[in-house]
Amino acid sequence: MFDVRDFGAVGDGKTYNNDAFERALDAVAALSTDSSPAGDAIENYVRVTNPVGPILFIPRGTYRLSRTLNLIRQVILQGEESTGIAAGR
Repeated sequence: MFDVRDFGAVGDGKTYNNDAFERALDAVAALSTDSSPAGDAIENYVRVTNPVGPILFIPRGTYRLSRTLNLIRQVILQGEESTGIAAGR
């Protein structure tokens, strides 16, 4: 299990957290050289048939992001109630 706070994320609703989330996702991706999700490709999406993998824990808070994050490995995103991700520039 990975905690986004361990990579510098701050859920205060003001701080942009792209770099922290990217560092956390890079750590998840480094667990294996197999970057393909377990599932069936359906056009541009993948239907996950085996939802087992590392967990990226997102504690309660609002995490601002200013750009898209790319997931290159199957990962379970687990947040606490009231966790939000705010988009903005």
